[in-house]
Amino acid sequence: MEVCLSKPGALTASLVGGYIQLNNNTDCALVIDAIEVTHAITALIYEPGSSEPSKKVKRVIRERLSIKHEIPPHSSIRIYFGPVENIESIIAIVELGEGRELRIRLPVIHFESEKRGGESS
Repeated sequence: MEVCLSKPGALTASLVGGYIQLNNNTDCALVIDAIEVTHAITALIYEPGSSEPSKKVKRVIRERLSIKHEIPPHSSIRIYFGPVENIESIIAIVELGEGRELRIRLPVIHFESEKRGGESS
C-alpha cells in the first residue's frame, strides 16, 4: 500500500460542479477514511445605518468529512461538498491497515464545469 502511495500523483483531487472527486491513480485499492477540506469565506461588515461595507473579513474553515470508502485501482469517487471555488487544500486520510493511517495533502485540480459526451460548447 505505502509503495503505491509513494509516487507523486498517486492520489489527486478534482473539483467539478460542487463535487470533490478523489482519483486513485495507482494499481492498488485505497481505503479513504476521511478528507479534511480547508476553505475560506468572506464576510462584509456594515456599520449601523451605512449602505457601504466598512470591512471585509476572511475566515478560514477546516472541515473533516468521514468517507470510509475503498477506491478501486485507477478509479474515482465523488463527494458532494457544495461551492468548491474557495477550497484552499484537501488532505486525504488513507487507512494502511493495523490501525495505521497516512495523511496526504492532495494536488487539487479546478474545473469550470464537467464536459459531457455528445454536447458541444
